[in-house]
Amino acid sequence: MGRSMQVVTVALLATSGAAAEEIRLADVKVVAGESEAQATYIPWSGDWWNQDDAKLGFGWAGPERTYTYEERTDGTGAAAKKVYEFKRNDKCPEADLAPLAKYDLYVQRRYGKDPESALLELKGDPAKDFFHHVYGERREKFDKDGVSYSWWGHCNGWAAAGIMEREPLSDIIAKDVRFEVADLKGLLTESYFGVESSFTGRRYNKPPKHYEEGYPKAKELLEALDKLTPDQLKDRKGEFVEWYEKVFEQKLDDATRARVEPKAFRKPLERFRDFYDRTYTEAFKDIRPDVFHRILLTIIGKNGGALVFDTSANEQVWNYPAYAYKTRLTHKEDFTDKDGNARKRYTVETSVRFATDGVDESVLGVKSFENHYGYELVTDTDGRPVDGEWTGPSVDQHPDFAWVPLNNPYGPDDEENYKLEYRRLKGILPLFNTAKDKERIVLKLQLPDGTRFRSDERRPKGEVRTWSNPVKVLTGQDLILDLAKEGGLRSDWTARYYAQEMESHWGGAATVRRDAPVLLDRNTWFGGYDSDVRFAEPGRKMVVAKLASRNGRLLAWDEITVLVETAPANAPAPAAPATPAATTSAP
Repeated sequence: MGRSMQVVTVALLATSGAAAEEIRLADVKVVAGESEAQATYIPWSGDWWNQDDAKLGFGWAGPERTYTYEERTDGTGAAAKKVYEFKRNDKCPEADLAPLAKYDLYVQRRYGKDPESALLELKGDPAKDFFHHVYGERREKFDKDGVSYSWWGHCNGWAAAGIMEREPLSDIIAKDVRFEVADLKGLLTESYFGVESSFTGRRYNKPPKHYEEGYPKAKELLEALDKLTPDQLKDRKGEFVEWYEKVFEQKLDDATRARVEPKAFRKPLERFRDFYDRTYTEAFKDIRPDVFHRILLTIIGKNGGALVFDTSANEQVWNYPAYAYKTRLTHKEDFTDKDGNARKRYTVETSVRFATDGVDESVLGVKSFENHYGYELVTDTDGRPVDGEWTGPSVDQHPDFAWVPLNNPYGPDDEENYKLEYRRLKGILPLFNTAKDKERIVLKLQLPDGTRFRSDERRPKGEVRTWSNPVKVLTGQDLILDLAKEGGLRSDWTARYYAQEMESHWGGAATVRRDAPVLLDRNTWFGGYDSDVRFAEPGRKMVVAKLASRNGRLLAWDEITVLVETAPANAPAPAAPATPAATTSAP
């Protein structure tokens, strides 16, 4: 690094890049006691699509991968060259193609050209510094250097998509390409990888080993400069030289070694210490707890929104959407700070609920976990947080940074797979699919006695699906399915109702089976979307409603779960209940 002490120090302190917009915080005030809040829209769980596995490009569904990968050496001797080759696998069925390969097929059929986003995901693009898969020479170098890459993935894309997009509920067929729930979630995750956001805090990057060792030594040598006499310092001159050469990875020539005095190292020592504190010490301490508390009260408490925290304070990044919190403040003391300001100090216990991505690719709903944080909060006399300190385990286990996704660019984005364009992905998704869209449908189920259940009334607090709170019905029972339209949805469109087979999943979520959903009924509005259905077989299943325009464009969807129980033996036999035929004719 550099050729002289001065040049090295300048290079060390150089920074680049524009800072992102800070999260805008409300003027919040706190008091002793308990409070809690939850976002109005609960993020959904999804896989984090590990970059080592690269299932977005290779595939997730079957034994045959979309692409095969081969490493070989071409030529011999000095002309030998390592080749890393990806080839399209003709044995892979269309149904098992990777999410990006299905997108490529859809784009080719609709627009006439294969964008090859799946291949880009695997190969990367060195010219654009785009790498979403670890292979070849990069893998060999990382392995040699001991770089851990097993945790690299798309957690940031999933977290943003889970907050900003409504959850995919069922399959979608577009240009005869069947996109399953896992495909749709994978594509959304990749598309939101480069989302625009507001950001608070600094990412902590683990310092190199020679920096970690050089930091305490720098403080020790600075203390020696202040306390020791010139004669005592001469005896330690070798320590100063050794420190400099290790930290800056530069050997001093014999002439410089002979004439340099320990006092000449003061500025490099001070600048390195300050650089280390700014870059590593302070980055590890943030987010300060007073800022953390204000973020929760602003985004979740006041705005009813969700946001993303990197929950790991160390060099690894684990992004999770936070959507609920509970906090308890206990007044500890009133005091006057060093500037003469009257202050209040509180001890605080806060728990935050996060959606997790440690789930199956085909998961539906939200699997969540809770983190607990302890800290002290200092406020002014009106209760405005002005300072804070992490306490207990939270000193080392607290969020590293926070961000709020704001906008997903419609065109190519160099921060992500630029051959996957959000504007084209939106042609596959329901027209009204962002969390902010006011247009939506609400599925209703009516029993023979006239009792009606709305889907949004069956979702337990903190969940996004009705799977854990099904409506109990009987085999052969006459049921009515209907839709309530909200926003600007018109009334001359077609509703289709499907029975979707699911498998139980822990934590309130469920997994969508790969079977095609079964069409229960379809109805074009003539005064309503009422459809009469019966279930012949017992079991729990999810009913999915899809509303499409006249030209077949999928507009919106909703679901409600039923638990079909066997009718009592003495119950009147229903008149020939129909067993629906399987179909995939819907959007």
